[in-house]
Amino acid sequence: MVIPRSAIVAAVVAAVVMGIGTLAGGILGTGGGGSALPGGVPLSVTASVNPNVVYFGDPLTARIDIAVDRDKVDPGRVRIATDFRPFDRLDQHKTRRGAGRIAFIRETYTLRCLTRDCVQLLPSIAAAAGGTKPSGRRATQFRPARVFVAGRSNVQPTLVQWPTVESVTRVNQAESQLQTFFYHADLTPPARSYALSPTGLLWLLLLVVLALIAVPVTLVVRRVRAYRRAHAPAPREELAPLERALRLLEWANRQPDGEDRRRALELVALELGRGGRHDLGEEARELAWSEPPPPPEQAGELGTRARTATGGDGATPA
Repeated sequence: MVIPRSAIVAAVVAAVVMGIGTLAGGILGTGGGGSALPGGVPLSVTASVNPNVVYFGDPLTARIDIAVDRDKVDPGRVRIATDFRPFDRLDQHKTRRGAGRIAFIRETYTLRCLTRDCVQLLPSIAAAAGGTKPSGRRATQFRPARVFVAGRSNVQPTLVQWPTVESVTRVNQAESQLQTFFYHADLTPPARSYALSPTGLLWLLLLVVLALIAVPVTLVVRRVRAYRRAHAPAPREELAPLERALRLLEWANRQPDGEDRRRALELVALELGRGGRHDLGEEARELAWSEPPPPPEQAGELGTRARTATGGDGATPA
C-alpha cells in the first residue's frame, strides 16, 4: 500500500499545529490566567531556622519565604510581623525576585540571645532529690509570624509557626543562680571620658599653631634685618667744628659777596679760640672785620695755616 505524499505532509502539519497549541496552552496556563500556586491560594509561606540548636550566645538565622501570585496580590503590599523574644535581632535583610506571575519574597533575620531566658531549666528540689538531671538545653518557641496584605484586601492573614530553637548552655548550675550572671550583656555605652578635655586640647593645638607660625616669622624678620644692614648707606663721618668752619670758609671764598667771607672768618676765629689757638683766632677776627672786606686770597691763606697748625684735619691741635 502506498501512502500519498500529500497525506504525509498534511499529517506533519497537523502534528506541528497540535504541538504549538499545547505549548501555548501551557504558557497561558502558567503565565496568564489560571492558578500558579497549588490549591489556587494567593500566597504561600514557609519559615525555617538554621541552626535550630545553638550554643548560648551564638547567632542563628531565621528565614521566611513567601511565594505571591501577582494576579491576586500585589507583592509590594505584603507585610511580615515577627516577634523573636527573648532573642535580639542583630540584622535583617529582605530580597525579592520574580518568575512569570510568581513573586518570591525572602526575609532573613540574624538573632542572638544573651538573657537568662535562654539558659537550661533546672529541675525542682523534689525532682533533683529523685535523681533528675538537667538536660543542658533550653527550648524556645517563637511566636508565630504573621504575613498579611496591607490595606483593604480579601486575602486573610497567614500565621506561620517557627521551628523550636534549643540553646545549649555554657555555664554550670551554680553560675546560672548568681545575680552577676556570666553572660549578662549591657548595651548601654559607658560615660564618656577624656585623657585630655576638648577645651584643653583646643588650647594645646592653638599653642602648637602659634609656635609653628612663630618659627618662620622669626626667620623672615632676621633675613629682612640682615638685608637692610647689608644694603644700608654708610654712615656719614662726623666733622669736627673747626673743620666745618674751614670748609665753610672755602665755600665763602668762591662767592662774590665779601660778607660771606666775614661770617666764615668769624666762625673760624671762634673755633680757633675754643681750641686754644688764640693767636690765629685774633688774626682771623681782624681779617674778618677789616675794611674793605677781606679778599679771597688772604682768607684762603689763613684757612690753610689754621688747618696746618691744628694737625691737618682741623680737629686736633698741633
